[in-house]
Amino acid sequence: MAGKTRNVRTGVRTLAVSAVAVVIAVALSGCMVERELTRDAMNRKLRALNRSVVPVIESPGAMCYDTSAPMPVAFVCDECGQSTEVDGWLFESIQTIKASVAEMNDEGFDVTLDLREFCPRCSKDVLDASAGLASGDPQVVFGIRFAGDDAYHYARSNNPSDYTIVGAFLKGDRTWTDAYGGVSALKKEYQVIEKMTGLSMD
Repeated sequence: MAGKTRNVRTGVRTLAVSAVAVVIAVALSGCMVERELTRDAMNRKLRALNRSVVPVIESPGAMCYDTSAPMPVAFVCDECGQSTEVDGWLFESIQTIKASVAEMNDEGFDVTLDLREFCPRCSKDVLDASAGLASGDPQVVFGIRFAGDDAYHYARSNNPSDYTIVGAFLKGDRTWTDAYGGVSALKKEYQVIEKMTGLSMD
């Protein structure tokens, strides 16, 4: 696709696509559809979602599932290679989040993923207020930048559902599917979308 460049940075673990292009073309059912990626356009998209009719939900998802906690897992820092032990559930969440962000990248969105807060060594280097980092329990730091933006919007979240919701919104879906197969209306999650993307319905 002409004009699209990939930028995989070392240091901050980044999955990014250049925000220079305002419009990208997407092949859909044999037709070429233009998708505008400016912040104003995405704000309009969020407002349109809020005005949309809640779709009929046909899948409530699984009601019973295994709640046994997995064993602690060694987390290896992508930046420095140091290994540290993390909760098994957290490790699984991080893997799910990484997959969601990789999918956003493949869809053509300029997104970043920073896991340095989990590293005892690298966490000392992330005291950067511009990245929205704060004290407390380590969290995944997600960044997104729309076409025409000078800087990334950052949000901290270890909840895989937040990333699934954002990915569904960016793709133009009206529903999202949770980890247990439950399908929910996306418009009900507008606050998650605002937090994670910096978009606003105002």
